[in-house]
Amino acid sequence: MFDIEDYLNRKSNTVTDLIDNDVSSIDNEIYDDIDAIISNANSNLYKIERFRQNKHSIDILYPKVEFPGNTGLIKTCNQVRFELSTYPFEEDLTKISKIVLRPKHIEVGGIELMALYLPAKQILVYYLFIPHKYNIENTRLSEAEIFMPYDITTINNQHYLGKTHGNAENLPKEVSPLFYLISTVSGKTYNDIDKFFSRVNSSADSEILSELDNISCHFYKYGY
Repeated sequence: MFDIEDYLNRKSNTVTDLIDNDVSSIDNEIYDDIDAIISNANSNLYKIERFRQNKHSIDILYPKVEFPGNTGLIKTCNQVRFELSTYPFEEDLTKISKIVLRPKHIEVGGIELMALYLPAKQILVYYLFIPHKYNIENTRLSEAEIFMPYDITTINNQHYLGKTHGNAENLPKEVSPLFYLISTVSGKTYNDIDKFFSRVNSSADSEILSELDNISCHFYKYGY
């Protein structure tokens, strides 16, 4: 599954071939890796917090070890909880039982692995990646705009936090990757793994990529 917008527009097979060769062949290893995290949830690696909405709850697993440097590129439990609490379609949340915040950066040939979804276990695994957003028109979230009491396209902007502002009509209508992922996963039970990728500009984003690799190496030393 590809969430990269220029891929959707071009329908090119180039990215598909690259990912099929480099990632799809390790599905069994991915299952083992995630199973190990879930089965050892009380180990010294991950903490667990629970997000609850009405009768449904989602376990959020996040690293116990902290990163000593700039944490702006690391997804936090509080950020995820906030986004879940503002997500407009409750039925979409029932497709997820666990969210694992995996402090790994995986990039091959200018393609980042952004997330995995294991339908059989309803587990969403969220990796480290270059921050970006998605056009709301490429998601079903555009349906929510007409009835939401806040602007979901500014919910992650610390200056607005869902408030509409004067120049809103001149700004692109965009949503966060987590909103996009939740709105996209099928929720059907099968054993395949849905993989979400994003394209990176290695030259333009070289500093961010380097920082993501440093973060990933830091956590790797502790067993992540």
